Amino acid sequence: KILKKCGGLPLAIIAISGLLANKARNEVHSVTEWDQVQTSIGHGLERDSTVEGMMGILSLSYFDLPHHLKACLLYLSIFPEDFEIEKRRLVQLWVAEGYIHAQPTCTLYELGEKYFNELINRNLILPGNMNKWTGEVDACLDFIMCKSTEDNFVVVHDGIPRPAPPPGIKVRRLSLQGDATLHSNQIYANVRSIISFGFPCCLLGFRFLRVLHVMGTFFGNHHLANIGELAQLRYLGLSDTRITKLPEQIGALQYLET
Repeated sequence: KILKKCGGLPLAIIAISGLLANKARNEVHSVTEWDQVQTSIGHGLERDSTVEGMMGILSLSYFDLPHHLKACLLYLSIFPEDFEIEKRRLVQLWVAEGYIHAQPTCTLYELGEKYFNELINRNLILPGNMNKWTGEVDACLDFIMCKSTEDNFVVVHDGIPRPAPPPGIKVRRLSLQGDATLHSNQIYANVRSIISFGFPCCLLGFRFLRVLHVMGTFFGNHHLANIGELAQLRYLGLSDTRITKLPEQIGALQYLET
């Protein structure tokens, strides 16, 4: 019955199989749990394989996640489409963002690895080159992006004209993709995280920034000239840039961990 309701769509089948497999591992009465899933799906995809029906299936998988995994999943919307995500980098970002909470039995990184593997087990992340410990976001990226926008979780600047955030909305995370150059202003005064995929941004004014990851040859040594003013910075990532020297100001960053 569940398979029939998936309407033959591979993504729907993959998403639901991840959800059901998790319930089979964790629930004693798995047949009852599966029956509840079957009832929740409805008959939308069976009759008409629409985007709305597919979103409904993905919503089931999302809302079945524990709270901490929801944040980790939505964070994937900060990466561009078809981007191969290195597990080590992603887990370090999760830790810096505060999504991983300490447990006495393992380190924060080890716990983050468990979160990563859990999302793979639920078929929400596709394993990539396992020799490099990478993963790729599945086609459910559209759902993640919609949910992220709805919850004001990540604001993406990718050169496509978009309406400015409504007055009073605090932007916490910025993803700069494509032809997007950002300069600080009042809207972004409370930004906690900036990840830039190839285009530089002015660091002045981001007093609360905790995560800064930049990549691309547009970045040179001069782009770090004001880094000493980022007093709250916990994570600094520099990938494939022309940066060859860190300024002495970096010694003033008392909270820098990664």
